[in-house]
Amino acid sequence: MSTDTPATAPGLVVHIVQFKYHLGTSDEDKALVARRFQELANTCVSVATGKPYITSLVAGSNVTRETEHDKGYD
Repeated sequence: MSTDTPATAPGLVVHIVQFKYHLGTSDEDKALVARRFQELANTCVSVATGKPYITSLVAGSNVTRETEHDKGYD
């Protein structure tokens, strides 16, 4: 699976996902959510072909911490 697909590739769909956790959610639980989300790249498979259909997945934490814009999302 490629993680360096150019954002300008023809037919590319970019889907942005953010999570907002309840107060008190542990770092361990946040890490579990991140790991399971990234596993979707291998577990979402086509019924027709049996092959994964997510061709690229890039994930990471919000590192900018521009609190006036992040609205509590990670």
